[in-house]
Amino acid sequence: LEGCAGMAGLCSVLTVLQTRTAPANAQLRKPSPAIVACEAQRVLRFPRAHAPLHAPSGEALSSTARLLGGVSSFGFSGTITHAVLASPPSSMLGRGGA
Repeated sequence: LEGCAGMAGLCSVLTVLQTRTAPANAQLRKPSPAIVACEAQRVLRFPRAHAPLHAPSGEALSSTARLLGGVSSFGFSGTITHAVLASPPSSMLGRGGA
């Protein structure tokens, strides 16, 4: 399984970039007071259900807004990998093929 370390995270980030929605935090039942405080200040959001992504101001993102996502993976042998992924530029959206 170590050879696949991080693939679930990579697939998750790719899905977020494609669907422009934040996945639910399935295990978040009762958030700590620190999480509640961050959400109240709009510093971080921890969705309890799938939700559309929003700009830091709280406004909805335009369909052409460029998105970035990050993945970190830590293997048993000490391998550490980080990747930053970006949605395609708006000039490439709507093109067929690869």
